[in-house]
Amino acid sequence: MGLNIPRVLSVTIDMIRGRFFRLLALWLLFVIFQLAGLMLVGAFTGVSAMVGGMTDSAAGMGGLGAATIAVMVIFYVAYFYIYAAQSVSMSAAASPLLQPEFGITLSRGFRGGLSLLCVYILLMIGYLIVSVALGLLVGILAFLGDAGTILGVIILLPALLYLACRLSLLAPVIAVDGVSNPVGVIARTWQLTAGNAFKIFIALVVYSLFAIVLVGMILAVFWGSFSDMTVTETMSNPAVIVSLTLVFVFVMIVLSVAGSALFSVLHSELTDSDTARLGRTFE
Repeated sequence: MGLNIPRVLSVTIDMIRGRFFRLLALWLLFVIFQLAGLMLVGAFTGVSAMVGGMTDSAAGMGGLGAATIAVMVIFYVAYFYIYAAQSVSMSAAASPLLQPEFGITLSRGFRGGLSLLCVYILLMIGYLIVSVALGLLVGILAFLGDAGTILGVIILLPALLYLACRLSLLAPVIAVDGVSNPVGVIARTWQLTAGNAFKIFIALVVYSLFAIVLVGMILAVFWGSFSDMTVTETMSNPAVIVSLTLVFVFVMIVLSVAGSALFSVLHSELTDSDTARLGRTFE
């Protein structure tokens, strides 16, 4: 039994309506964590600049530079960890298979964030290895001129989309199934999405169309409200700047909540199918 896309979309809408404020609270909390990290790095950079201005020795400047690099590395690792934890936490909160309390959802995110971060690192390593092979392929196709370029796009684009669909359930697998081993996460995701890549692609196309329509409608209303201004007047108006910021934040919240709900529902539907298939195996 495969995915039923209308059912997936229907359940996704139900999850968004029923759990929007919980997902919103999680989103805001992790954004606060990210902003706090940015403020800390900004404060450290300012202090480093002051100390650097008072330091004359080459050794002192070298030590300060090494400390700055170390802090930046730690910041980026922490930033991506928080992003991964947010993805896991919101997947748990949006899953039809779970009814977790806010604190439990948050703890699942922090526990699973490290696993998802390790998965990202593994996939990045795999991407770099594959990029070398693809570079050789592109080099060969370049000898064919424009025809080679078109052929390369025809080959690579479907392959990338296929991989994106097959690996789209990493966060729900960690959040709901409780898989923590990075290799096991990838294997479980690959198992669940087997035979359903095209249907997942259709669901993602629907999500993308929703995002385009949402942004288009908001921008149409926004620009209509300032239609009596010139472009220069519009972009220099403080009210416009604040409004654009609020619009951007609203769009980010809605798309993040909708995306978490969609992937969690896809995972739920495929998990049900996988369980039913396993049950039939032992009948």
